[in-house]
Amino acid sequence: MRLRSLLLLLGSVLLAFALQMAAQRPSSPGTDEIPLLKANARAVLVDVVVTDSHGNPVTGLHQQDFKLTEN
Repeated sequence: MRLRSLLLLLGSVLLAFALQMAAQRPSSPGTDEIPLLKANARAVLVDVVVTDSHGNPVTGLHQQDFKLTEN
């Protein structure tokens, strides 16, 4: 029973090592790959703090009082 547990543990370690090695892609010399991240969002929460010319917070503003643009 003890030998079986030891072999199971050793097999699990070897499997984890093999999966780790397979997940790593070797990089070929001379290639400059730039990582690319693509994302889409339909709604973005934007926290806004509005202050007057004296630095006091302006209250009572609503969503329709703002226009948010990109770029």
